[in-house]
Amino acid sequence: LRMSIRNHKVHIPELLSPAGSAETLHAVINAGADAVYIGGARFGARAYADNPEEDELLSAIDHAHLHGVAVHMTVNTLLKESELPDLIPYVRPYYERGVDAVIVQDFGVMRILHETFPDLPIHASTQLSVSGPEGVRLLAEAGASRIVLARELSLSEIEEIKRTAGAEIEVFAHGALCVCMSGRCLMSSLFGGRSGNRGRCAQPCRLPYEGGYLLSPKDLCAAGHLAELSRIGVDSIKIEGRMKKPSYAAGVTAVYRSILDRIADGGDGRPTGEEIADLTALFSRDGFTDGYLTGDRNGMIAVDNKKLTEGNPASEAANKRAEERYVLCDRKIPVQAEAVFREGDAASFTYICGSHRGSAAGPVVQKAEKAPVTAEMLEKQLRKLGNTPFCVSECSLDTDGGGFLPVGILSGMRRNAVEDLTSSILSGRYRHMETQSGPRDAAIDEEGVRTDRNGTVRIEALVTDRAQMEAAFGAPGVDAVIAEWSFFADPRKDPASFAQGAGAFASEGKRSGKETYIAFPYILTEKDRYIEAVPFRALTDAGISGFLIRDVETLGAVKRLGLCERCIADSSLYTMNRSSQSFLSSLGIRHDTAPFELSAQELARRRNENSTLPVYGRIPLMVTKQCLFRNAHRCAGNDPRGTIRDRKGVVFPVWSVCGLCYNVIWNSVPLSLLSEWKTVRSLGFGAVRLMFTTETGTETAGIIRDFTDAYRNGRAVSDGRNHTRGHFRRGVE
Repeated sequence: LRMSIRNHKVHIPELLSPAGSAETLHAVINAGADAVYIGGARFGARAYADNPEEDELLSAIDHAHLHGVAVHMTVNTLLKESELPDLIPYVRPYYERGVDAVIVQDFGVMRILHETFPDLPIHASTQLSVSGPEGVRLLAEAGASRIVLARELSLSEIEEIKRTAGAEIEVFAHGALCVCMSGRCLMSSLFGGRSGNRGRCAQPCRLPYEGGYLLSPKDLCAAGHLAELSRIGVDSIKIEGRMKKPSYAAGVTAVYRSILDRIADGGDGRPTGEEIADLTALFSRDGFTDGYLTGDRNGMIAVDNKKLTEGNPASEAANKRAEERYVLCDRKIPVQAEAVFREGDAASFTYICGSHRGSAAGPVVQKAEKAPVTAEMLEKQLRKLGNTPFCVSECSLDTDGGGFLPVGILSGMRRNAVEDLTSSILSGRYRHMETQSGPRDAAIDEEGVRTDRNGTVRIEALVTDRAQMEAAFGAPGVDAVIAEWSFFADPRKDPASFAQGAGAFASEGKRSGKETYIAFPYILTEKDRYIEAVPFRALTDAGISGFLIRDVETLGAVKRLGLCERCIADSSLYTMNRSSQSFLSSLGIRHDTAPFELSAQELARRRNENSTLPVYGRIPLMVTKQCLFRNAHRCAGNDPRGTIRDRKGVVFPVWSVCGLCYNVIWNSVPLSLLSEWKTVRSLGFGAVRLMFTTETGTETAGIIRDFTDAYRNGRAVSDGRNHTRGHFRRGVE
């Protein structure tokens, strides 16, 4: 049935199901998955799942391929420089076994895998927060064959991206949602030393805050939108759930399989009441949401965080049904069986599966002295496939009914024919590669802390209001002032005022002898049209030195416009390792920003001469398309700045960016590496950055003075402010 569906004239997306273990992989295949995604022992975004070790995962890949199911392997975490040497040896056995794709977040990992395994499809993870066609095109040019889009996009945005993409598009359709844009969360790592970017999220978003569970979204359910996603031409729909039990993954897969099959047969694709009830019973948190897909984000947060499955008999029944149907049994692969068994001729058994054949020849059939092997006995032997993945759908026998061979010989022929069929199916999947190492940058020394830059470190000041800007322009130690885009008029609504404000900013920079940069938004989506409204050339002609860019969509746009050399990549364009730095520099980006999650020891392994290290300022913990003020029923209105308070009474500033509809949650206290100036200077950074958010003009001036004394003049200054050193000394898992 499923083979006929794939050939139907109606476009049906691949159904991609989670496999947090080998057991779950078997279950979702039984339930009708077209493909599975699964992690190995390392480098996967679900480090706490029951990820299989190498031998078990290799066997799981074979099992999936025998069933015609693709296997996408997750290598979707950020890798530290010390981990890169293990990457190729880790991936190689799965590549050779025929894994169908790898899912990747890290620019450097993408670069290495694409160059080392050029025929291995690479899928760009949702952790990259790809939110528009510019980002899709950029990653496709970099070697990604499929892009897993950010989960925050609407159906209309997905359709526009697919129309202009030039790559396969994958969309999440069911399961848990992060309140933060995937890949943009630092809350778990800063609070508990467990990085969500490295598969170890502690889920602080699921904890209560004043006003309820303000950061805990309901689960996504797109069951009612599968027909539209099919019409759009989405290539794959994905079910989340590698941390959930096999019965959940299989039960959800079965429902989505059923709906897609009805669409393929010409149905409207509406889920039945029974199907929605099953999905709800399998797992839900305050019900489901499709708010991102429809564009209506009201009611998306599970403020009460009530899991409707706890203590619910319907939930127990739904999970038990799924377990009995898909977990405790295996779907067999139907094959045709043929036998030649005539006295005086060599015996043979053959099994046929599609275009694949497996045969075994036996000895010459003897004349039966007593009890001949009858046709019924012969068919019984052919059908006796036991624990193999096959079952016989039909038999064809060429026998005279009078010959004889011992049962042991017949059993051996059957085993050999099954092994030959298995080899025929799998051998075409296997690859082989000569021993080789991955790409390395010859100019990069392998070890060693960078040497002191002799007091020439550049100081950047990132400002968000007029008082801070005036303090930065008036400070002799500041070399560059970076103004948040929101400091100016919205270029989409008032392009003249935007240009005028940016021009005045550039002129003020010239008068004070400082470079001037405009910081782009933290995230841009297809509907924002922000990039289209920015007069890049006019700004650079007016004297703007360049731009600070923060997301893949903007990176793709500036590459298309030929402006990469004027851009600084912010910390959210992660450069945890030298290969990712090389990826950005290959695009023309000459300057990057070190990620917040590296320790001093790990920073020493980077190329830092063209990098900025943030040494002061509140770290952006989350960038979210959810509006926290609206969720708490206290809309910010004309005052886009507010706070949230956690269960311990800690207060976090929150900025609502209404024009582009996202929030930024800042850490409760600023990062300060004032006392670490000697260590920072020894790391050889080309620049350090002071980031100002809630500071007054007077506070800004004082902070700049203290850091200038330390970093420029080498004079020790005590830091009496309430602050954190982030991961500079304690690192992160």
